[in-house]
Amino acid sequence: MINNICKFLGYVLVAVFVFSIFYIFGNEKIDVRVDTYNLYNVGNINIELGKTELSILNSNEFKLEISKNVKYEVKNNTLYITDKRSIAKQKATLYIPYGKNFDDVSIKVGIASILVDDLSANKVKLKMGSSSTTFNKLTVVDTLDIDGGVGKLAIDNANINKLNFKGGIGNIKFKGVILSNASMKMGIGNIDMELMDAKDNYRFAVDKGIGSIDIFGESVRGNYLNGNTLIEIDGGIGNVNIH
Repeated sequence: MINNICKFLGYVLVAVFVFSIFYIFGNEKIDVRVDTYNLYNVGNINIELGKTELSILNSNEFKLEISKNVKYEVKNNTLYITDKRSIAKQKATLYIPYGKNFDDVSIKVGIASILVDDLSANKVKLKMGSSSTTFNKLTVVDTLDIDGGVGKLAIDNANINKLNFKGGIGNIKFKGVILSNASMKMGIGNIDMELMDAKDNYRFAVDKGIGSIDIFGESVRGNYLNGNTLIEIDGGIGNVNIH
């Protein structure tokens, strides 16, 4: 009986110790430093993060706030942001001036959340890991490339010339306009796409997978409509709703 009590108390002490370590390191206060030097000559952004929470917000000035294990470098007109492995929570906030248009933006994340307020660029590449990603407004003059991971992606107020999408595991919401064409290779998950201009602007080529593909209230397989903007859908496992 005494041995069992001792064992139980030992398990409790180990659990308390593990929880304490997690609490101390996992919730370490984020040590943010602010870099306010002139970044106005930056034309490209390359972000590659593991566990760091990323925000891209609008401001009257161009500045960067990062945790101590997040590193940055400006080289050849490109701003690079990376992080080191850390148990503690990390954060990176990039403030960009209103109306700024970048040439090339590349964002690659692992286990992290991404919030983008208003981003405009000629080309955007997004490679998702296990993340939740939100764009409140996105303008892409040339091509938007998305490599879906495991998680959620929401794009609102989008004005996209060309879209290349490769699905992973997760749900996608898109609201906006596609001007030229789109190629969508589905993975596992659902897509809800709200097109904000006239449906007569679009035509669709659908190769159905496992799941339903509904376009403007109709179940579609093969070719549909005759507009100038072509959207090709290679169905995966999940449902697609375009309206």
